[in-house]
Amino acid sequence: MLAENLENMVKRERSKGHRKGIKEGMAQGVAQGTKQTLRKLIQLKFGSLPGWAEKRIEKAGAQKLEAWTGNILQANSLEELLGEQ
Repeated sequence: MLAENLENMVKRERSKGHRKGIKEGMAQGVAQGTKQTLRKLIQLKFGSLPGWAEKRIEKAGAQKLEAWTGNILQANSLEELLGEQ
């Protein structure tokens, strides 16, 4: 009985960990895709991506990346889009 309970508990925890890993992996994949899209849009609109902008994009969280991607059409400069250097 105790062995069965422990085995069931291990299975549940393993399943939770598996689902959490998939969720985190998907979130990272989406963030990487958003970063690539933003880089491409910046290059098309403003030209080559300076080092400071690359660093800012690489460190940004999902919400910031989404905001920048959504604001690129209205931005008049890279500094305006990503903030001052």
